[in-house]
Amino acid sequence: MQGFFAKLTLFSNPTPLNGNPPNANFGTDNTMLIQRVTSAWNKTANWNLLPTSIATDQIVIYTTI
Repeated sequence: MQGFFAKLTLFSNPTPLNGNPPNANFGTDNTMLIQRVTSAWNKTANWNLLPTSIATDQIVIYTTI
């Protein structure tokens, strides 16, 4: 059986439409975690209402600056 692979590309938008545009990439640590989502993800998901996730086998992407 052939394996299946996926490629995930992430980037930071230096001029976002919301949030804190003048400081979009501000700070000394912009480490990111990639975790498996364990609950329903729907159109109401936002920073204040995130689906649950699990840290098991998470991927850490360390600071890029």
